[in-house]
Amino acid sequence: MPPVPSPLRELSKLYSALTGETRTFFDADDAAIQVFARLETKRCLLVLDDVWDLDHLKPFLRPVPATTRLFTKRVMQDAGGVAATADRVWISTLPSRH
Repeated sequence: MPPVPSPLRELSKLYSALTGETRTFFDADDAAIQVFARLETKRCLLVLDDVWDLDHLKPFLRPVPATTRLFTKRVMQDAGGVAATADRVWISTLPSRH
């Protein structure tokens, strides 16, 4: 069974990758504030693969001028409330390689 998704854990790893520092955050929003403050002056593509729950996505959607986000999810449910201005691209299931 795959590990349970944790936005706080993933944001903490991203913070460490950006700064070289390990830090404890109060919650995912606290971590997101610190991560995206480090991205303010950078151009980047943030990829979030296989989002299980759209609530897990919310801390990653803080507005940063030059950061583009790409997220994938398996369950087809409405994401309109999360990113109303997002462009949606529907991709069929990719074939498995044997």
